[in-house]
Amino acid sequence: MAAKAGPLVPRLLEGGVDAFSVTASGIGRLFSAAAVFFATFVMVVVIAFYYLLEFGAIPRLVRQVLPSRIEDRAMDLLGKIDAAMGGYLRGQMIVCSLVAVIATIGLSAIGMYHYALLVGVIAGVMNLVPYLGPPCGAVPAILWALLASSHEGWLSKLVYAGLVVALFALIQALDGFVFQPRIVGKSSNLHPLLVMLALLIGAQFGLGGMIVAVPIACVGQVLFKELLWTPHCRRKDAARAER
Repeated sequence: MAAKAGPLVPRLLEGGVDAFSVTASGIGRLFSAAAVFFATFVMVVVIAFYYLLEFGAIPRLVRQVLPSRIEDRAMDLLGKIDAAMGGYLRGQMIVCSLVAVIATIGLSAIGMYHYALLVGVIAGVMNLVPYLGPPCGAVPAILWALLASSHEGWLSKLVYAGLVVALFALIQALDGFVFQPRIVGKSSNLHPLLVMLALLIGAQFGLGGMIVAVPIACVGQVLFKELLWTPHCRRKDAARAER
């Protein structure tokens, strides 16, 4: 018996060390990703602050830089791009607020009184990347449902976890089928399918790619419409008129 126990103990110790190292590595990556996200968020806020501070001087500077022959056309394009981006940001802010409010009210109704506002804010902020807010809000809410000391027994824990999943599934459905197409899509004149395609492409470049995917799609749509589609339609109409 002692002979069998001898090699077993080192193996158990080795397995424990491996499990600890894997867990520590995962936690380290999580904190590293959170730190990168926070640093990027702060940088974006600072850049946006200085951009807004000098916003009035930008059109004059652009006019000075552009050649005279394309100045008016370029300023017209920039104005339309600004309108599309502004519409997208306004729509996205409204959607983020709606997601945060619905999540907070729903979690409070379920029984998460102390953390409902925090989780709702997390869901709303993360929804700056379209469709990402509800899953990010669901993770801490499910952990609360499974780990809260007030939920006694696994049946109670599973019931609360099911309610949380149902709540965030409803929010995700509202976000995908109502908020994004009705609010963001109309505000930016961007089709919901184009939004989803932009996000799929942006996801290949990580979280940052997903954040900038839809704004880039807004800019691309304006440029395509103004530089290619509208001139093409005018040529077609002129050709029909000459017949």
